[in-house]
Amino acid sequence: MIVSFLVMPTMKVRDLFGQLGKTLAELWQALALIAVILVLANIANFSGGTTSMGVALAAVGPIFPLIAPIIGWIGVFLTGSVVNNNTLFAPLQVATGERIDVSPGLLVAANTAGGNTAKVISPQSIAIAAGAVGLSGREGEILRASILYSLGMLAFICIWNFVLSLLV
Repeated sequence: MIVSFLVMPTMKVRDLFGQLGKTLAELWQALALIAVILVLANIANFSGGTTSMGVALAAVGPIFPLIAPIIGWIGVFLTGSVVNNNTLFAPLQVATGERIDVSPGLLVAANTAGGNTAKVISPQSIAIAAGAVGLSGREGEILRASILYSLGMLAFICIWNFVLSLLV
């Protein structure tokens, strides 16, 4: 909207603020939730919580690469963002990988890939998308239509990551 305002000489300041107001009114809950989750991710990282969880997950042993993408999937489902998910769980994947002698880079990649499969079912993403196209209130329908695709992709990524962990 701001770029449109800057490049369209016919657009009025009143129109700009009107559209910004409408956007915030429709999406304020999703935006607030994203901010809260990002705060929680930073608290977990700076307190050492994610590293402690990584140490505990190392007890799973060599099958951990099979479940590493699931952690990313859960992270994006909760946060709505692959970047936020990696902020929260990449240190966990690195800590676990170092302790079970599996490439930390592979586990972080698995975290990201698993997270990408959850992006289509993330409540925050669905709420923003539904609000943007005038489908607010129909988020449940969107989730039901896309969850099997997300789970199918996740299953493939889990198996592929496990195979790669055996080869690398």
